[in-house]
Amino acid sequence: MNTYSALSRSLLFILLLILVTACNSVPPKSDNGNTGTITLKVGESATCYTVGSCTVYLVMPLAKGEYTVKQEGPDGQWTAGTYAAEGQTVLLGKIYSGRTKFTIEGMDTPDTWVTVLGDD
Repeated sequence: MNTYSALSRSLLFILLLILVTACNSVPPKSDNGNTGTITLKVGESATCYTVGSCTVYLVMPLAKGEYTVKQEGPDGQWTAGTYAAEGQTVLLGKIYSGRTKFTIEGMDTPDTWVTVLGDD
């Protein structure tokens, strides 16, 4: 194996490592200048300022087992999903407008709220 081939493989490995790290990072918490993505902990409330949709992530509580997250908003009530509650960050979906409440079935936790405001 020549030096050029070894260097190319090393650079490829470093680029792949950077890509994997970027894909596994936690999305940013929303603020007044957010870009349509919001990450909340249970019990937090926040406003997502965006044109279009707001992608909502939730940091699940530290607990054993799987729990169902319900959401209730302007379009009705439905199940966001069932997730392991081991502190992982989970994608709940996209919210397009109004105020949405998230609750975790089977856990005594406060509700989490997201309000989406756009240029309507």
